[in-house]
Amino acid sequence: MVITGNAVMIYTITPSLQSSQWNSLLLTIMVTLIILVAVFMYLKRSVMLGIITTLPGIIALIWTMGLMFIAGIDFNVMTVTITSLTIGLGITYSIHLSDRFVDEMREKDVNEAIKNTVNSTGSAIMGSATTIGGFGVLLLSSMPPMKDFGLLTTVSIFLSFAMAVFVLPSFLVLWARHGEKREN
Repeated sequence: MVITGNAVMIYTITPSLQSSQWNSLLLTIMVTLIILVAVFMYLKRSVMLGIITTLPGIIALIWTMGLMFIAGIDFNVMTVTITSLTIGLGITYSIHLSDRFVDEMREKDVNEAIKNTVNSTGSAIMGSATTIGGFGVLLLSSMPPMKDFGLLTTVSIFLSFAMAVFVLPSFLVLWARHGEKREN
């Protein structure tokens, strides 16, 4: 006797898909980190700036996955999309903020540079994060997978925004002050 059907197929395929998704996620983080380090090394002469710029996206990802665990939401094909979105948005928001901060540092002291950066680029990032509303509509869906997708996407976008605008500036100030000590 051979057991067949959709349930058996899903039960058989799911573990290999999840393993593949984890590998893809880790590879994405590592490639992103390598690219940012290389770009910031070439453009700004700083390896550490590339690492710092990657951190808020990784923190947002960890928080998003923690929420998935707490809410009992499985890591599946739909939710792996959200983890990719978290990395993409978190890194993009952080790149804009880091780049603007370095430009501001050319003309201003650290405190004035971070203030101008957060006021200008931070408000632009906040405007971009209004996509929360678009994905938030999915929370009204009658289908639980769509609700989960809407919830995790809105939380992911919010966390990416919050980490870039509220956490990254602290890292950037520490990076700049450490650089000043090295020059003196």
